[in-house]
Amino acid sequence: MSNEQLIYETDKQINENANIPITADVEPIKLDEQIEKVCQKYGIFPEFLKAYQMIYETYHGIKDVKLSVIDDIDRIGEKRICFEINIKGSSIHHVVKDEKRFFELLVKEIPERKDQYFRFTFRFVEP
Repeated sequence: MSNEQLIYETDKQINENANIPITADVEPIKLDEQIEKVCQKYGIFPEFLKAYQMIYETYHGIKDVKLSVIDDIDRIGEKRICFEINIKGSSIHHVVKDEKRFFELLVKEIPERKDQYFRFTFRFVEP
């Protein structure tokens, strides 16, 4: 199955099974080879897409989400996917509130063993 087919089928599956409404404007994901390898190695592609979608569903004022692969500081040789959430025009209070809601959804929607492969960081950026 090609990457395009895999993305389409996974998006279709997430949209059909998700318990969260799809109301946000979700930026298209730009997968690079490293992210694809981490997803394949740990079998987390559906969870990766769901986490990406949930970010846009939960946080207010998102400018964009940058994706990268980082080294796991606890496990030598292991990799994690980092979601750098760039937020514009929002207060710390709103971000903390959104963050709480996001992690409640994350725990509910993504199996515990698979959420360990993701890291989330935040930056405030100019609108």
